Parts: sequence; structure tokens; C-alpha cells
Amino acid sequence: MLKIVDFASSTDYSCLVNVNEYVPITFRTQRQPLGGARYIRMGNFENNLLELIVSSDSMTLRGVTVTLVGEVGHNLMRGVDTGPTGLPVLELPGGTEFTGPASARRANIGCNFSLATSEDIAEISINENKDFDSRVSYGDVWFLIRNEELVGIRFLNLDIESISMIRSFNRV
Repeated sequence: MLKIVDFASSTDYSCLVNVNEYVPITFRTQRQPLGGARYIRMGNFENNLLELIVSSDSMTLRGVTVTLVGEVGHNLMRGVDTGPTGLPVLELPGGTEFTGPASARRANIGCNFSLATSEDIAEISINENKDFDSRVSYGDVWFLIRNEELVGIRFLNLDIESISMIRSFNRV
């Protein structure tokens, strides 16, 4: 999966989390599109699709979009509550490369992921992971890590309306 090789500790970016009736949840570090961004698409590409946006120069994770989700559950991952602040710098798994035009380079990684909610949290679990051994936070977003790999993303302090909207995407 995606290995975390470093953390960008910059606080120059925003932490913009959005939930709406069209897309279950998004996170961005800036309001404007990221020039030259690369896109890591994850999922089974039939009933779930997760897109990570990384900067082309450093592979720093700068955005997340849950485009499609088949089911919204209630079981959050377990793990540590403390960790550093920053954004993860990612490395693609061996054999995976970016393809496509320079303005929209993409890498596809086939995997399963799930989306779960609680009272004020939404969480993406990659490959159905149940726990994490470290985390890095950026505003109200936690990047969940196990054995130096990204295994989940947790969105904190969401309001009741946002949680209800995310739960409405349950297609099962």
C-alpha cells in the first residue's frame, strides 16, 4: 500500500473539510486547485473510489475525495490518540506508476476501503484495517498509520448535519 516516508510540518496550508449531497467527504489544504497535482485513485472502481491528491514535487498529501462508497458503517479503527502535526509524504507501492498527461497524472491502486461514522467523526479505513499504531494530524484530519503505511483517514469535529449527510450515502 502507500508508504509514509516523511511528514511535511508546514502550517501554511488550510484544513478545509467539506461534506455535501454529491460527494460524501473531501479534504483540501487550499481553496484553489493545486497546480501540477498528481492523483492516487484507490478502491475497487465499481462501488467505491477514493482519490488522494499529492503535490508533484514532494508527494505530500494535499487532498482527499471519497467519490463513491458502497456502505457507511459505524466501527471506527482503534489506536493512539497522540502524534505529530503535519501532512504525510507518500511513496507509491512498487510497480505502481503515474500515467496520463502532465496536467493530470494518475496512479490506480486496487484495494477495498470502508467509510464509518460516529457522533462527530467520519473515517476511511483502507483495506478494512481495524487498528493503527501511530497518526499524524493536520487540523481536524488525522492520517492513521500502521507499520509506516497509510491505513486510514479520520475527520474530526463534524456537525450532526454532516454526519447525517455522510450516512445518507449508504447504498446497501
